[in-house]
Amino acid sequence: ARADRAAALAAEPEDDSDWVARGMARAAAGSPAGGLADLDAALKVNPRSFPALQNKAHLLAGLPGRDGEAVAALGRVLE
Repeated sequence: ARADRAAALAAEPEDDSDWVARGMARAAAGSPAGGLADLDAALKVNPRSFPALQNKAHLLAGLPGRDGEAVAALGRVLE
């Protein structure tokens, strides 16, 4: 399982769903910055990706001093 997880994290995502999945896996593995980078990549592919925006808000809300960015991400969901 460890080797499979490492291979999945090393693979290049092909679409916004892949970027979201990898971003959340990276965040769960202890790299919230890496997770946020992948979620931003998902939003470049699909700026209206609800999962990317929702998960970005979730990650930002857990980081000190980033509540405003989390609210902004949720605001984009409402747009």
